[in-house]
Amino acid sequence: MARILFQRVDGKPMGEPIALPHARRRLSALVRQHADHSRPYIVSVHRRRQPLAVTDQSVRLRRTWPQTIVGRRDTVIVTYLPRGGGGSSSSGSSRAGKGASIGLLVATVALAAIGQFWAIGAIAGGLGVSTAVAGTIWAAGSAVALAGGAYLLSRATKAKANKTDDRPVYGVSGGGNLPRSGDRIPVIYGRCWTTPDLSQPDYTTYVGDDSQELYKRLTIGCGKYAFKSIRVSGVTMWTADDGMTPAFTGSSLEFIAPGATSSLVPGQVASVQAVSSSELPKATDFPNYAGPFEFGSGAALQSRFQLDFSLPQGCYAVPDGGKFDGKQFPTSWGVLFEYAPCDVDGTPTGPFSQLWTESGYVLSTRPMRFTRFVDVAAGRYTVRARNIGADDTVAHSAGFNAKVTNAVVWEGLRSHIPDAVVRPGITELAMKIRAGKELSVTSFGEVEVEVSRILPVWNGSGWSDQETDLCVWAGADALMDASHGAGQPASKLDLDRLLHYATAGAPFNTFSGIIRGPVSVYEALTTIFGTMRASPLRLGSVWTIVRDEPKAVRKHVISRRQILKDTTGQTFNLDLSDGSADIIVEWYADGDPRRRREQRVTFGSQTANPRRMAATGARTGEHAVHLATWAAAVAYYRRERRAFSMEYAGRMLLPNDSALIDAWYFDPVEAAGVIDRDDYALTLDTEIELAPDSWAILRGRDGLEWGPIGLTQEGGRVLLNPDDCDQAETISGLSLDDVLNTATQEFTTVVIGALTELQSAWLIRSLAFEGETTVNVEAVFDAPQVWSALAEPIYVPPPPPSSGLETEASISIAYVSAQAVQQNGAVFMAWSIGRARQAAEYQILISYDDWTTSEMAYRGPSASGSYPLREFEGTIRVRARGIGASGIVSPWKETAFSVAPAILDLGNAGAGTLPYKAFLQGLEPVSIVAEEPELFGYVGPKVITLLQDGKIVMRQLSADGTAWEPLSAEDYVANSITAAAIQAGAIKATAIDVENLSAISAQLGDILGGSLNINNRFMVAADGTVTIMSSPTGDRVVIGSNLIQVINAAGIPVVEIGILP
Repeated sequence: MARILFQRVDGKPMGEPIALPHARRRLSALVRQHADHSRPYIVSVHRRRQPLAVTDQSVRLRRTWPQTIVGRRDTVIVTYLPRGGGGSSSSGSSRAGKGASIGLLVATVALAAIGQFWAIGAIAGGLGVSTAVAGTIWAAGSAVALAGGAYLLSRATKAKANKTDDRPVYGVSGGGNLPRSGDRIPVIYGRCWTTPDLSQPDYTTYVGDDSQELYKRLTIGCGKYAFKSIRVSGVTMWTADDGMTPAFTGSSLEFIAPGATSSLVPGQVASVQAVSSSELPKATDFPNYAGPFEFGSGAALQSRFQLDFSLPQGCYAVPDGGKFDGKQFPTSWGVLFEYAPCDVDGTPTGPFSQLWTESGYVLSTRPMRFTRFVDVAAGRYTVRARNIGADDTVAHSAGFNAKVTNAVVWEGLRSHIPDAVVRPGITELAMKIRAGKELSVTSFGEVEVEVSRILPVWNGSGWSDQETDLCVWAGADALMDASHGAGQPASKLDLDRLLHYATAGAPFNTFSGIIRGPVSVYEALTTIFGTMRASPLRLGSVWTIVRDEPKAVRKHVISRRQILKDTTGQTFNLDLSDGSADIIVEWYADGDPRRRREQRVTFGSQTANPRRMAATGARTGEHAVHLATWAAAVAYYRRERRAFSMEYAGRMLLPNDSALIDAWYFDPVEAAGVIDRDDYALTLDTEIELAPDSWAILRGRDGLEWGPIGLTQEGGRVLLNPDDCDQAETISGLSLDDVLNTATQEFTTVVIGALTELQSAWLIRSLAFEGETTVNVEAVFDAPQVWSALAEPIYVPPPPPSSGLETEASISIAYVSAQAVQQNGAVFMAWSIGRARQAAEYQILISYDDWTTSEMAYRGPSASGSYPLREFEGTIRVRARGIGASGIVSPWKETAFSVAPAILDLGNAGAGTLPYKAFLQGLEPVSIVAEEPELFGYVGPKVITLLQDGKIVMRQLSADGTAWEPLSAEDYVANSITAAAIQAGAIKATAIDVENLSAISAQLGDILGGSLNINNRFMVAADGTVTIMSSPTGDRVVIGSNLIQVINAAGIPVVEIGILP
């Protein structure tokens, strides 16, 4: 609830307070309704939680009353001044003169308060009042007790007497952003304004009893800078041309170069924030100490303390009775600081001892401020303090008490770290500000600095440090600097192209802005080069730039021979009202955030939702409007995009390259297999009638497309166009011989169809690698209207580097291991690869002949697996590599292992224990049939054997399951059909698909010769004699055609049945 208080000039109440309703009221209405207008008065307004002291800040002048609103919780104080009594002075002074007399009154009362009894006469003469009235004013007044004294003294006529206590006390405050640990330090390029962060907390010291010094240390940024201007709260403090301005006389500046030390603010200062403005208790208070306070567990050891304390109300005693009632007298003040060692938790580990003590006996109504430095042995300490001055009330022997004012406020506890601060690679600014009447700005929380970056500049033969705002050298710094950049050597930069754009290669090639991390180097380069319509590009290990600029010639011709079929797509943006060509560009004039500008640039018609664009790095309106014009023209005219895929062709495509691009569309009509070749003439396995202007695409051994190739028909054959074949060989690196399959492989597939071609001028916009051999290209139509809008001449840049582009592989597999593993009747290779972080898939190759030939064992995402091996005895070599999603491959890793044919040892198999199905596992069954089975609903073996024209013919089911195809030589395991194989097992196990041998029918033909030997235990001779043995040399049974014998180990028949000899 708001209220109105009434008081006299000496602070004593005068009338009852008035409570106001909750509604807000104007001050003019409240004064008109409640104040006594027959007396002179001043009015002050005090907001919630503000002290009820009439000061310069709280008093409201009459002309401001109608605009002043009194809130629901505000307090209005009406302070009445003494009456004039005798009316107008003999000199006939006006109302204005009386106003001046009031000011003289306040100053005179201040003199009376310190014992100047002659002031009574001055009061009477100055106001034209009686001596009695003047004595009353003298008895009641004191400068500290006058409710409106501070306000009136600053505006009324000052007395000519030597008023020591009226001397002003000056102060200055700091502030700013103190970054947290780990925050990024900005990097500034070009010339612009910045609001630097604090390198360490500000600290102050009191100088004498009327002044104060502020110490600031600010972080400008990484690198070297030239200082141009400094301003504080919008007021210019210093310029490079004129130095310190008069408003900041007495201040000092120091520019700290990277790695240098400061003589102005040499070391760090740690402050205890909890101490700030803590009033010290006295011995009779509870608690009777302030603190203890310590600097924290992470603080450096303390060896030099700074103690800041003050008596903000001064020091004096005022009796409350007797003939000295209301007069001020000297009294005592004092402070005691104690410290004790402590641990990292701040717990004292020893007794407290005296750190500093100071006292005095004075009369002062003005603030008293002190800064003291104390050196101690280095250690970790905690500090406490107490007010040891006179008690708040002191009894006098005359029977009255005196009220003592000697409150002490602990302003700060600081520790000075003696080590000089050295920050390599960082430029700083040190400031020392001394408060005084010449200092027009007392708050230094907002310091702005204009700097120009000093960078290494390449002149074609060497580097030199220069002030520059060229974006190419800013980009070079971002790449080369080891502390805040990528740390790349100069040899990894395309210096020829950078120098070209720095000299005569482009207009508007400057950048003035601040890069704040964390951002990637590529993102920073994109921002820097964006002001000249350029982008960074890495060619292998070399960094260069590409710029959107008009071209004199088309650098590339991408024909249908390079573009993969069915990969071309074209999009058209027909929405002209999306705001992309209606831009409002914003920029800071001269890099000053206080001077924000904007302008609208439109191609077509203005829209309801224009796009806002920040021209980061542009210092001038001309530069910003140029960038907006380019962006709007590109959005309006380049609305056609084309995307296509092509295989690697040994050419260098760069973003923003100009190219004539064919769009070709292949419409396949039919497919066939190549069964024979005579030079460029191919014999196909299917009769084909070629339409005019037919084309063919061949699928090579590696699975990649080869072509398109023009076709003509010659009887039952087709002829390939030799020029197209030469072009395809140039692009792919494969000749026709390398593409066509060998006689032992499947027929080479050729797809025949019609071809349609379109060609126009485009700009390469992006390249994305897909897999190991394919790159996806996106291009935009190179509309000539863009260059007409910019009216920019053609600057021909130097070609990009073509050598020294090699870079270390970004994908690397740690190892590959492989070994032979027998699984029943087959041998497999079990392999594993050390996973690579960036690999999307892995590739395994094996070779049986030391890489004369090879075959792919696996390609996919797995890092382990198995692969069936041929029947082979010797060393098998294995290679493996990882392949990234973008097609980047790792170096090959190689290993080798030895393998022998699989051995089936049945010697330990008991009767009835041979698992036939396990024996057959992994083998492909073969069906023996009289004719080819119908495929509708067929679920039998994929390989069949039948007799045609007296010959055994084998066929296999096609991949799509729609036809029986002849087996080619490659479908047989190498060396599987040999004389030895026929002797040892002419009937392969894959032809047996039964649970038991009894299921085999008798119609299997006759064994007309030869013998049978099972593990030298069961033998059938060519004449039909059967011998059964338990061991090679033990007892045996011999069954002949007319005699059965049991013979012992000595070879003597012991049993004979049949026709005996």
